[in-house]
Amino acid sequence: MQHEELRQLLDKAVCGDDDSWNRLVTEFKPIVFAAIYKVFKGTPDMSTRDCAQVVWAKVSNNLSDFQGRFEPTAKRETFVTWLSRAATTSAQDLVRYHRAEKRAFRAARITPDIEASIRTPSSLANEQMLNDELRAAIEKLEPLTREIIELRFFEALTIREVAEVVDTTVDKVRTRIEKATQELRAFLPGGTWQ
Repeated sequence: MQHEELRQLLDKAVCGDDDSWNRLVTEFKPIVFAAIYKVFKGTPDMSTRDCAQVVWAKVSNNLSDFQGRFEPTAKRETFVTWLSRAATTSAQDLVRYHRAEKRAFRAARITPDIEASIRTPSSLANEQMLNDELRAAIEKLEPLTREIIELRFFEALTIREVAEVVDTTVDKVRTRIEKATQELRAFLPGGTWQ
């Protein structure tokens, strides 16, 4: 494609002529792919076609800026250089983004403390077994103490609220909770009460 022909093609493409734009893309597609491929060579996960879409979108948005700088004496190589630079820059941006995404993913991997808090089927089964043992141990408490423990820990009432419900003093509720805690430690196997 000669200089004057390219200039006319750019003029028409800037004005929105689809045929001129398609011809421009077809003519310079190999240059764009070559520039992208040079950057992507060591990055197998990257898609050359996706990057080419980004490049052509940028070229489309900035074509009028380039056309204004395209002097009548300028050669075809001026446009090729501009297009290659746009392709190279876009590819480098995508590689940087891709690497940053991989670093973020690696940084977000599960750490031992997070892993310890993940509830697996076996940990849920152990938890259920402990809950069953705790319930059985609570059933062995005397009725008033059992009611105080259930209101305080299962109904989440304050000590003052528990005292009002069972019609006793706050100090007696505290004493019963302390006594019940000691009894539950004795009932539960292996000191599982904390």
